[in-house]
Amino acid sequence: MYRLLKIAAPMVLVVAWGVPGYSAEKGVMIPEEDTLEIMLLRQKSVRTELKVTDEVAKRVDEYAAQQWKKAKEVSELPEKEQHTKFGAMAKENQQFLEKNLTKAQRERLDQIVLQVAGLLYVTRHEHADKLKLTADQKQKAKDLQKQARAEMEKLIEAKDAKDRHKEIVALWEVNHGRLEKLLTDSQRATWKQMLGAEFKGEFTHTAANK
Repeated sequence: MYRLLKIAAPMVLVVAWGVPGYSAEKGVMIPEEDTLEIMLLRQKSVRTELKVTDEVAKRVDEYAAQQWKKAKEVSELPEKEQHTKFGAMAKENQQFLEKNLTKAQRERLDQIVLQVAGLLYVTRHEHADKLKLTADQKQKAKDLQKQARAEMEKLIEAKDAKDRHKEIVALWEVNHGRLEKLLTDSQRATWKQMLGAEFKGEFTHTAANK
């Protein structure tokens, strides 16, 4: 099993300094589609793993700041408009990654994202296709994702942050178990291959300064 404290750390980062990604109802910062990739690219350990150049690192920081500002503005819009705008931002994020990272870098980043996000990303089209998820599994996964996000929001909103880190780690472990239970033996083997080599880098609560 991957190191829980390290893999859950990005979820704690969301609490610490946030990334573009809002709960439509309460404005809580949580990882959304194509948001976690940008957040992880701000980590020095991920940049080292991907051999990101200083020039690209600078672009990432500038782009992340730009998207963060845009996300705050979008969060003030009506819910229907938020959905459309955030969808457009997700496409922008993908275009940014395709333009600034090589194919090999994007593939490794995707593996790291899956190690971190797990259940939250399993229904993405390309991943669901590789796993050959059934319609029933996709619906169950979406229900579990909704439950997981609600639990994350509750933790983030909690006034007493004393044990928040431990609770987020515990939630990651619960979600890992949910995903394992959802998949068949064959799908679990495929999922393991999709994760690639274990990412052993450390995550910090501050962005890289490259």
